[in-house]
This record gives sequence, structure tokens and C-alpha cells, in this order.
Amino acid sequence: AGKTALLDALADRVKAPVGGEVLVNGNLKDSSRFKYISKYVPQEDHHIPVLTVRQTLMCSALLYTTDTSLARERVDYVLELLGLQTEENVIIGGPLLRGISGGQKRRVSI
Repeated sequence: AGKTALLDALADRVKAPVGGEVLVNGNLKDSSRFKYISKYVPQEDHHIPVLTVRQTLMCSALLYTTDTSLARERVDYVLELLGLQTEENVIIGGPLLRGISGGQKRRVSI
């Protein structure tokens, strides 16, 4: 019913021109600010199935900073925020390798 198309347009992932106004909290959307306060999570997750939840989040955190202690702090915070502490040492898994649930994978994708 167009949900993905709407999210693609909001995330500026549509190549065709999109008309109209987009308001965020009552203000015109500023694309650079919007990318800072939101993240686009695709429908299909692309994780390395043999890595644990913690390892996957560390890889992502290290893309933003080279300070490993800061990366660890951020990962700890995200694990707590998303309720994934009990799964932090469980592998992500894939079609041939059992791992965390689909809902947990979506949370790791965030």
C-alpha cells in the first residue's frame, strides 16, 4: 500500500522527483538534520551470520569512531536500549545457521 515507497521518499532514496512538503515536528524537513536524527533500515538485513550480536554492533560502531573504548560504551548502551543484552553473545545466524530471531535481527539492524 505504498509504505516502503513513502519511507524511501522520506529517506531521500528515490531518484525520481518527489513533490509536496515534508514536515518534521511541524518544521520543513532539513535533509542533513533528518539524516542525523533518523536511520533508514532496509527490509532485508545484511549481516555476517557467524558474528555475534556484540561483534556486529562493534563493527558498526567502529565505522563511526576509531576510539575502541567509546565504541564499546556505545555498543553497551545500544544493547541495553534495544533489550539485547541476553543475546549479545549469540550469533546472528542466517538461512543455514540458526541464530537470533527475526525481530532481534531487525533491532540489530537499527
